[in-house]
Amino acid sequence: MMMMMMMMMMMMMMMMMMMMMMLLLLMMMMMMMMMMMMMMMMMMMMMMMMMMMMMMMMMMMMMMMMMMMMMMMMMMMMMMMMMMTNRIIFGVAPVS
Repeated sequence: MMMMMMMMMMMMMMMMMMMMMMLLLLMMMMMMMMMMMMMMMMMMMMMMMMMMMMMMMMMMMMMMMMMMMMMMMMMMMMMMMMMMTNRIIFGVAPVS
């Protein structure tokens, strides 16, 4: 009888240990999954940030180019105006 009891106890202990191990494994797996998810999220966020930064940079470059073009156009216009005024003045001067 005592031997049977001992055997039963041992079996119970083994079962408990197995259960505990399984739980631990499950917990570990869950933790790993969570970590992976977090990492993925972080990576996604980083990618999004990088994309946003790139877009911003592109926009800034476009704006700068536009500004430069505008400045060039303004300069050209000014030069043309100056030439025209000069021509007119020089054209009118000898007559008067």
